Amino acid sequence: MTLTLYPGCLTAILLVTSVSPAFSQVLTFGVKGGIPLTAAYSATRDFSATTRRYLVGPTVEFRLPQRFAFELDALYQRIGYSKASVLLPAPGSPFATSELYLVDSLRVRGNSWQFPFLVKYHFKEEGAQPFVDAGPVYRYHSETTIRVRNVSVPVSGPPTIYSSEGTGVPSSFSIGKQNSAGIALGAGFTVKGFRMRVSPEIRYTRWFTQPFATVATAFNGAVHSADNQADVILGITF
Repeated sequence: MTLTLYPGCLTAILLVTSVSPAFSQVLTFGVKGGIPLTAAYSATRDFSATTRRYLVGPTVEFRLPQRFAFELDALYQRIGYSKASVLLPAPGSPFATSELYLVDSLRVRGNSWQFPFLVKYHFKEEGAQPFVDAGPVYRYHSETTIRVRNVSVPVSGPPTIYSSEGTGVPSSFSIGKQNSAGIALGAGFTVKGFRMRVSPEIRYTRWFTQPFATVATAFNGAVHSADNQADVILGITF
């Protein structure tokens, strides 16, 4: 069997093999993971914050001339808050003789996505490459799961339990589909080895809008999102 390569096919093969290495030097893909140094929001009184202490997601970097680069991340974080309280019937109320107390609990969970659009500058191209980056950040909160559970303990007889759970419930308790914007500043360094780039970084984000505004209003400021965010982030690109 004879394999014949026509001039056009040979030219295409040479172009692909010559462009691919150069393209991989210009555009890199990878993953980033981080640990927040600050809480996503604060909770007081009967509330407690239950945000997961990690960030993770894909990253892409496009190298520009003069040691500049453009970076886009998509960082995921699981967020939420809980509330638990014990309510006693008021003296003289109709429930004072029939109910000992009421246990009221609320659990809210949501997904937070942060999309930093960063311009990066490397101070050198060899060895450990220190860099700084800055740019706007868009944050989106997806659907919220809300669980409400009430337990009424009467003076006599078994307790009465009421429980409900839903996704995307239109309620002032929800933290879903609430967007916010900010600006990020970061600094770190990049090292190359084993056909990959490793980039540890410290990043600060200043948020200009409150994504939990309806929650803060509903609970008189008991749940309040943080204006300042600091994270330690490790990126691996190829």
